[in-house]
Amino acid sequence: MKEINLDKSNRAYFKENKLSYWLSLAVSLAGGQKPLARATGVEQNNIFGYVHNKTHSIRGDILFDIINFLNENRINTAELLKDVKEITDVHEPKRKTISKAREALVKKYGKNAFVYIHSISAVTLQRIYGQDYMKVLSKKGCQTLKEKYGEGAFKIITLKGFKALEKKYGKNWHAVLGKLSYEAKKKRGFAYLKKPIGIVYRKEKLTNQESKITSALKRADIAYQTHVMLRGYYECDIIIPRANKPEICLEVSNTTPQTSNLYRKISQLFVRKMLLTESKFILLIPESKDGKNQKFHARPDLVKFLLDEGIMVFWSTEIDKLVSYIKSFLDGEDCTNFLNEKYRWCNKNFDKRRKHAVSSAQKEATNILDSERAIIEKLNLRGEKKVIFNKYNWPIVLDLANDNNLYEITTALGHSALETISGKIFYLNKTLSGYKLNLILYSSKDFPTKELIENLCKIIVAS
Repeated sequence: MKEINLDKSNRAYFKENKLSYWLSLAVSLAGGQKPLARATGVEQNNIFGYVHNKTHSIRGDILFDIINFLNENRINTAELLKDVKEITDVHEPKRKTISKAREALVKKYGKNAFVYIHSISAVTLQRIYGQDYMKVLSKKGCQTLKEKYGEGAFKIITLKGFKALEKKYGKNWHAVLGKLSYEAKKKRGFAYLKKPIGIVYRKEKLTNQESKITSALKRADIAYQTHVMLRGYYECDIIIPRANKPEICLEVSNTTPQTSNLYRKISQLFVRKMLLTESKFILLIPESKDGKNQKFHARPDLVKFLLDEGIMVFWSTEIDKLVSYIKSFLDGEDCTNFLNEKYRWCNKNFDKRRKHAVSSAQKEATNILDSERAIIEKLNLRGEKKVIFNKYNWPIVLDLANDNNLYEITTALGHSALETISGKIFYLNKTLSGYKLNLILYSSKDFPTKELIENLCKIIVAS
């Protein structure tokens, strides 16, 4: 036993029929498959397969439990170990099988075998479910989950996932995963930040939304340049008319307009605004969009904030209106009617969205994450998670509030998450007066939007 060291990481392969023989003996001693399953903790279905020669191999930890059971019943298991042909890494057979399968497919369909198979699958699915087969299959999957778990299916599945991660990585699992991701990126040298500075075009494919806009600009005979880089890593989606004369900077986004995404856009816009001080900035976003299990709407207070700060906002469906605005702006015409239209939208939707936001914020304020609690205790901070209303009378949840000191806590290490928290800090600074803002980071690091907020708040490093 000591020489072999059986555990979950390995698998034992037996001589022909020998695994069945030894499992049948164990079943006989226990008085049946069910009693053996109870005695060893091995699944009864697995025992059935072993007894009836469904397989000639067994996972190391399961064999270890069977051997212990046989030893307790005074069976000499030295003979059993002699019947083991080899013990391999538990993943080795899978790797060999996958490798052989890949070779066979490439031999049959050529080097683009997997692209070909995928295309065949897509054609088959289209024939069965129609052109929108992905949506149809998604709805079927959602319905199946609801039938199995009830209306709260997605919440139940999410909690199951959280529990599994907590079991594997501990209570601060999200911090651990963030750190692992950070270390992996650090190992690669953060190559994704070291982009060359672009003067005109970057050789990068346009998104569908960018293609629609550039086509409309061409039709209107408006000069533009796409994917212009500033300082090597700040990218402007569309510059009008050209990079060395940036009168308009257009940020195009088709992401779900939920709060986190809008905060991120705020940080991205204003850090570019610091560099292109004379340019007019425009944000094109969806007014609303379906998420996985709910519909998200653009927050009226954030849209109003952007308008107040001189950034024009258009919806993804308003490309013709956007081009009309750009022409008017470039021709020096009065664009007040465009601005007033968006302010009217904010006022129209404010009360309805605010009512929902208040109830959500009050609920969120009662939920303190374990990672937040751990950092608060480590830094010996005092206060409570609190809802504060800003100058727009919109409810904002602060991770910790103590008199006029407000704290935002993040264990995130990825740039996207840190851009989001930067956007929130910038927004809070502009819309809350009389408070001191503090940002607590899990560890010290630089990120693209740090320069936007480093003078607006005190940055505290927890580790």
